[in-house]
Amino acid sequence: MDRVIDYLNSYLGDNDTVILGLSGGPDSMCLLDLLTKVKHHINIIICHVNHGIRPNNKKEEDFVSKYVSDLGLTYYVMHIDSYKNNSFSEEEAREKRYSFFRNIYNKTSAKCLMTAHHGDDLVESIIMRILRGSTLEGYAGIKKLSNWDGMEIVRPLIEVSKKDIYDYLESNNVPYQEDETNGLNSHLRNRIRHSILPLIQSEEKSYISKFLKYQTELLNGEKLIDLYIEKKYEEIVLDNIVNKKKYNNLTLEEQIKLLRMYFKRNYGDKLSLVQDKHIRLVNKFIKGNSSKLDLPGGYVLYNNSLKFYITLNKVIDKYCIKLGDRTILNNGYEIIRVNEANDNSNYEIRLNSKSLQLPLYVKAREPGMKMEVKNLNGSKKVKDILIDKKILGVQKDKVPVVVDSRGEVIWLPGVIKSKYDTHKDGNYDIIFRYVKGIDK
Repeated sequence: MDRVIDYLNSYLGDNDTVILGLSGGPDSMCLLDLLTKVKHHINIIICHVNHGIRPNNKKEEDFVSKYVSDLGLTYYVMHIDSYKNNSFSEEEAREKRYSFFRNIYNKTSAKCLMTAHHGDDLVESIIMRILRGSTLEGYAGIKKLSNWDGMEIVRPLIEVSKKDIYDYLESNNVPYQEDETNGLNSHLRNRIRHSILPLIQSEEKSYISKFLKYQTELLNGEKLIDLYIEKKYEEIVLDNIVNKKKYNNLTLEEQIKLLRMYFKRNYGDKLSLVQDKHIRLVNKFIKGNSSKLDLPGGYVLYNNSLKFYITLNKVIDKYCIKLGDRTILNNGYEIIRVNEANDNSNYEIRLNSKSLQLPLYVKAREPGMKMEVKNLNGSKKVKDILIDKKILGVQKDKVPVVVDSRGEVIWLPGVIKSKYDTHKDGNYDIIFRYVKGIDK
């Protein structure tokens, strides 16, 4: 585990806040113990999800609660009780789980969410996707670093095996809870774990490093292809509308890759709803005469002889609110005026009223909006800023935009600040903070 400790020491700094998804199982308990040994002073926030689908879920929750309480750590728990009644699919449960993590992430201005996926998880995921079919990026499996709806996710154990984890737990006397369903073969992942993975381990001791190399080769190839398709995309797609004449001039392979990029930008973190069959269906549909196609997740594709585009099958709320001492937004957040600010994150902004035209307003994003980003020469489209920040699909429309009376974009709360943000030692007379709405 020395490499994991070295990585944690290099990635984390003094007073960084880390959210850890802690199930109480061997993997997450191992990662928690490693985090307590980081040389820096860090703030560890524990998030536990009780899915309510196994008899041991309550026992695991009680175990986690007592363990982290004894360590004096901040602790949050979420129950997905309806999942046991089949009210949620596995994908919907995942969405709820990560939304829970993201809410805590935003509220605490954490550096990252850490999960305890390890090397065996990586191998199993790659094999599963080979069997089920995927994209180049999908075939690459679980990544060490990724982003979910603007939340940085880190998986420090991705280079170590399950055996390494059990050896560490035993050597360091770390307690844990075992998931009784891991021994069942009713799921494909468990069948791979029990039947295929042992054969791989017996053939190659360095199997995890070989799969990591496989992952790297796929992702590097994907990057090169994406750079090529990106240029085509800029020529063919304008304001999310696809020019059919230019699209039809592409080869079939280019069309499929461009569609995948288009779906990714529209669906964002809900991209898992889109399967290869949907891509093929859309490519066939737009060459016909039909004008409307319903897609997963409440999206709709509109098509005519000149263009096609995807949109959500509902009207996004448009609003414009004058900023006061406390402004409640429809995304569950508030913008409040405060007297002091020591936070340099994108959740607070310091402004000099002499540089602005008051009053200030918060509104929904509009097409063509541009912003002069702090420490960046020139302006950039708000849409492109959100794409760079991996805020995609419907999530783009949930980001509020703060403007002055000239329409100058001042701040994308929680995302990025403009050139108008003032250093804490500078001259300013207005401070706003973007917070999760707790009491309304």
